Amino acid sequence: MTEFKHTPEPWKIDEADDMPLAVIADDDTGEGIVEMAGDEATFWGDDAHKEFNERSKADFERIVACVNGCKGIQDPETTVPELVVEATRALEFITRLMSLEPNDAVDLLANFGDDVEDRLIAVLAKTKEEIK
Repeated sequence: MTEFKHTPEPWKIDEADDMPLAVIADDDTGEGIVEMAGDEATFWGDDAHKEFNERSKADFERIVACVNGCKGIQDPETTVPELVVEATRALEFITRLMSLEPNDAVDLLANFGDDVEDRLIAVLAKTKEEIK
């Protein structure tokens, strides 16, 4: 399993009234990523309030990659997982289809092919609509 350099997901915004705005890990650790207080930002790395380091850099690269990758998608937190689910289902269907004898493949296509195609088209259309 690959170990990522950025702070593990999930992340959340911590908006306590008496505290600065912060992005933190949404887990038992509550590990900080960045904190904004007025015009100043504090970057967290492997140790709290440490200078900008490799983990901080990896966190910022992650933020930029996600923002750019979701360009135009209004609700990426919902849309991206939907897309992954439907693409995975379509791949599983194609893999199963390819393993069957021709007559069995025809039966599978006749019974389920339209449903798989319609679901994938629907989520892709939603994604494209959001990007317009």
